[in-house]
Amino acid sequence: MLDEVMTWVCGVRTGRFAFCAELTVRFLLPVRPGEELLAVGELVSNRRDKLFEAKAELRDQNQKVRASATGKYLPVPANSLPEMAGDFVEDIGAIIKTPSPALNP
Repeated sequence: MLDEVMTWVCGVRTGRFAFCAELTVRFLLPVRPGEELLAVGELVSNRRDKLFEAKAELRDQNQKVRASATGKYLPVPANSLPEMAGDFVEDIGAIIKTPSPALNP
């Protein structure tokens, strides 16, 4: 869950898909099945669009932190996006704009 939150915060804040290169998690308090938690993420740094650092927390209804994480994320190379996105959506053209092939007379 924490990795997912940090992946999304990287994507939303930088406009780039990214994958986790390093993840550190601290489990602070137990969580019971069915318990509702709030996931909060923050982009800590963007190092020239080559490395993103993020942090995230899972908080209970009393704002107690149950687990926290930090992570380093690498942007997905542009030439890998169509293949990667194809795992998540049926129509890749709906989310990734590709140039139209040149018309040959």
